Amino acid sequence: MAQFLLILTVGGFAGIMTGLMGASGVMAVVPGMLLLGYSAHQAIGTSLAVDLTASVLVVITYFQHGKVNLGQGLYIALAAILGAQIGSRLSVTLPESGLSLGFGLFLIASSLMLWRHGLGRQLERLQASRLAVWVHGRALSAVRGSGFFPRTYRG
Repeated sequence: MAQFLLILTVGGFAGIMTGLMGASGVMAVVPGMLLLGYSAHQAIGTSLAVDLTASVLVVITYFQHGKVNLGQGLYIALAAILGAQIGSRLSVTLPESGLSLGFGLFLIASSLMLWRHGLGRQLERLQASRLAVWVHGRALSAVRGSGFFPRTYRG
Protein backbone atom coordinates (compact mmCIF):
# COMPACT_ATOMS: atom_id res chain seq x y z
CA MET A 1 0.00 0.00 0.00
CA ALA A 2 2.83 2.42 0.85
CA GLN A 3 4.47 1.75 -2.51
CA PHE A 4 1.18 2.44 -4.30
CA LEU A 5 0.81 5.78 -2.47
CA LEU A 6 4.39 6.69 -3.42
CA ILE A 7 3.64 5.84 -7.05
CA LEU A 8 0.58 8.11 -6.94
CA THR A 9 2.66 10.86 -5.32
CA VAL A 10 5.34 10.55 -8.01
CA GLY A 11 2.62 10.63 -10.67
CA GLY A 12 0.96 13.70 -9.18
CA PHE A 13 4.28 15.51 -8.89
CA ALA A 14 5.13 14.49 -12.46
CA GLY A 15 1.82 15.93 -13.67
CA ILE A 16 2.44 19.23 -11.91
CA MET A 17 5.99 19.40 -13.29
CA THR A 18 4.76 18.59 -16.80
CA GLY A 19 2.17 21.35 -16.63
CA LEU A 20 4.58 23.90 -15.18
CA MET A 21 7.86 23.11 -16.91
CA GLY A 22 7.41 20.19 -19.29
CA ALA A 23 9.93 18.14 -17.32
CA SER A 24 8.09 15.30 -15.58
CA GLY A 25 10.21 12.30 -16.57
CA VAL A 26 13.51 13.93 -15.84
CA MET A 27 12.50 15.74 -12.69
CA ALA A 28 10.00 13.43 -11.02
CA VAL A 29 9.35 10.01 -12.50
CA VAL A 30 12.93 8.75 -12.81
CA PRO A 31 14.04 9.75 -9.29
CA GLY A 32 10.75 8.46 -7.86
CA MET A 33 11.10 5.11 -9.56
CA LEU A 34 14.72 4.83 -8.47
CA LEU A 35 13.52 5.38 -4.88
CA LEU A 36 11.05 2.55 -5.42
CA GLY A 37 13.91 0.24 -6.38
CA TYR A 38 13.54 0.13 -10.14
CA SER A 39 16.63 0.07 -12.33
CA ALA A 40 17.65 3.22 -14.16
CA HIS A 41 16.72 1.57 -17.46
CA GLN A 42 13.21 0.74 -16.20
CA ALA A 43 12.79 4.19 -14.65
CA ILE A 44 13.73 5.97 -17.87
CA GLY A 45 11.57 3.70 -20.01
CA THR A 46 8.58 4.19 -17.73
CA SER A 47 9.13 7.95 -17.61
CA LEU A 48 8.98 8.05 -21.40
CA ALA A 49 5.57 6.36 -21.34
CA VAL A 50 4.40 8.84 -18.70
CA ASP A 51 5.79 11.78 -20.67
CA LEU A 52 4.08 10.65 -23.85
CA THR A 53 0.62 10.51 -22.31
CA ALA A 54 0.92 13.57 -20.06
CA SER A 55 2.64 15.74 -22.67
CA VAL A 56 -0.07 15.21 -25.27
CA LEU A 57 -2.67 16.58 -22.88
CA VAL A 58 -0.49 19.44 -21.61
CA VAL A 59 0.46 20.62 -25.12
CA ILE A 60 -3.24 21.06 -25.91
CA THR A 61 -3.57 23.55 -23.04
CA TYR A 62 -0.39 25.39 -24.03
CA PHE A 63 -1.56 25.50 -27.66
CA GLN A 64 -4.96 26.90 -26.65
CA HIS A 65 -3.16 29.75 -24.88
CA GLY A 66 -0.88 30.48 -27.85
CA LYS A 67 2.26 29.19 -26.13
CA VAL A 68 3.37 26.66 -28.77
CA ASN A 69 5.71 27.61 -31.61
CA LEU A 70 4.77 24.97 -34.18
CA GLY A 71 7.37 26.05 -36.74
CA GLN A 72 10.42 25.69 -34.52
CA GLY A 73 8.79 22.86 -32.58
CA LEU A 74 8.53 20.77 -35.75
CA TYR A 75 12.25 21.12 -36.51
CA ILE A 76 13.16 20.32 -32.91
CA ALA A 77 10.82 17.30 -32.98
CA LEU A 78 12.39 15.95 -36.17
CA ALA A 79 15.88 16.27 -34.70
CA ALA A 80 14.65 14.79 -31.41
CA ILE A 81 13.27 11.73 -33.19
CA LEU A 82 16.69 11.07 -34.72
CA GLY A 83 18.45 11.79 -31.42
CA ALA A 84 16.03 9.56 -29.50
CA GLN A 85 16.82 6.63 -31.79
CA ILE A 86 20.54 7.10 -31.20
CA GLY A 87 20.11 7.64 -27.46
CA SER A 88 17.82 4.67 -26.91
CA ARG A 89 20.17 2.32 -28.77
CA LEU A 90 23.10 3.66 -26.76
CA SER A 91 21.20 3.50 -23.46
CA VAL A 92 20.61 -0.24 -23.54
CA THR A 93 24.36 -0.85 -24.01
CA LEU A 94 25.40 1.27 -21.00
CA PRO A 95 25.88 -0.27 -17.57
CA GLU A 96 23.44 0.79 -14.86
CA SER A 97 26.08 2.87 -13.08
CA GLY A 98 27.01 4.78 -16.25
CA LEU A 99 23.39 5.54 -17.06
CA SER A 100 22.69 6.70 -13.50
CA LEU A 101 25.82 8.87 -13.45
CA GLY A 102 24.97 10.44 -16.80
CA PHE A 103 21.41 11.09 -15.64
CA GLY A 104 22.64 12.71 -12.43
CA LEU A 105 25.09 14.94 -14.29
CA PHE A 106 22.33 15.96 -16.70
CA LEU A 107 20.08 16.91 -13.77
CA ILE A 108 22.84 18.99 -12.19
CA ALA A 109 23.57 20.79 -15.47
CA SER A 110 19.85 21.40 -16.07
CA SER A 111 19.39 22.72 -12.55
CA LEU A 112 22.32 25.11 -12.90
CA MET A 113 21.04 26.42 -16.24
CA LEU A 114 17.53 26.98 -14.85
CA TRP A 115 18.93 28.63 -11.73
CA ARG A 116 21.21 30.88 -13.77
CA HIS A 117 18.35 31.85 -16.08
CA GLY A 118 16.10 32.72 -13.12
CA LEU A 119 18.91 34.54 -11.33
CA GLY A 120 19.70 36.52 -14.49
CA ARG A 121 16.09 37.70 -14.72
CA GLN A 122 16.09 38.69 -11.05
CA LEU A 123 19.30 40.68 -11.55
CA GLU A 124 17.81 42.42 -14.59
CA ARG A 125 14.77 43.40 -12.52
CA LEU A 126 16.97 44.58 -9.66
CA GLN A 127 19.07 46.72 -12.00
CA ALA A 128 15.94 48.15 -13.62
CA SER A 129 14.44 49.04 -10.24
CA ARG A 130 17.73 50.61 -9.08
CA LEU A 131 17.78 52.67 -12.28
CA ALA A 132 14.18 53.74 -11.69
CA VAL A 133 14.98 54.79 -8.12
CA TRP A 134 18.04 56.73 -9.31
CA VAL A 135 16.07 58.51 -12.08
CA HIS A 136 13.23 59.24 -9.65
CA GLY A 137 15.71 60.64 -7.11
CA ARG A 138 17.42 62.83 -9.73
CA ALA A 139 14.05 64.11 -10.95
CA LEU A 140 12.95 65.00 -7.42
CA SER A 141 16.27 66.69 -6.75
CA ALA A 142 15.92 68.77 -9.90
CA VAL A 143 12.35 69.77 -9.08
CA ARG A 144 13.22 70.51 -5.46
CA GLY A 145 16.27 72.55 -6.50
CA SER A 146 14.14 74.61 -8.86
CA GLY A 147 12.13 75.97 -5.98
CA PHE A 148 9.01 73.99 -6.87
CA PHE A 149 9.37 72.05 -3.61
CA PRO A 150 10.93 74.47 -1.11
CA ARG A 151 13.48 73.08 1.28
CA THR A 152 12.25 72.88 4.81
CA TYR A 153 13.68 75.50 7.10
CA ARG A 154 15.56 74.09 10.04
CA GLY A 155 16.43 76.88 12.21
